[in-house]
Amino acid sequence: MAATKQKIEAALKTNGGYIAKENSYDYSNSPTDELIVRVPAKDFDKFLAEVLNGVEKVDYKRVDIEDVTEQFVDIEARLKSKRQLEAKYAELLTKASSMDDILKIQKEMEVIREEIESAEGRLKYLSNQVGYSTLKINYYEHKLASGFNFGGKMGNALKDGSTGFLWFLIIMVQLWPLWLMTGLVWWFIVWLVRRNRKNKPTI
Repeated sequence: MAATKQKIEAALKTNGGYIAKENSYDYSNSPTDELIVRVPAKDFDKFLAEVLNGVEKVDYKRVDIEDVTEQFVDIEARLKSKRQLEAKYAELLTKASSMDDILKIQKEMEVIREEIESAEGRLKYLSNQVGYSTLKINYYEHKLASGFNFGGKMGNALKDGSTGFLWFLIIMVQLWPLWLMTGLVWWFIVWLVRRNRKNKPTI
């Protein structure tokens, strides 16, 4: 595990990448690490080759390519239009004579400014996506259990049994309307039997 991470970190350093997110899981006999890494798009193939070099087995590999060119061009066009509109409102503001007109123009300019900042943020995000590739890497170590391990298995059995018993109690409590209805029906049957016996004529 440690050697694998060192190999990935070395490949990231060589190719100008970095670890964006890291998670570790301790599954039974299979400790697992999950890394989200960012690598310059131009070095993606080189980085991937370095990481996979010497790997005996790859359980799963998938590469998705998203073309954001159309989105980029569309947002740039809308951003240009919004900036032109903002400039026109700024010109109208200098010519406005009444306070009512000034307030209306300023309100419109605030809305346009928010739309411009939103579009600029989206362009920045897309530029970052184009410049860097995102990879999700999972690697694990499978540990073989030695011997029967009676003590460990007994402990797990007791733990699982106690958990199952607690769930059984919870389900029983959740079914209290059924138990109440059953009790009422049973009481009614007993009452009918006793009444019939009491009213039965004796010979």
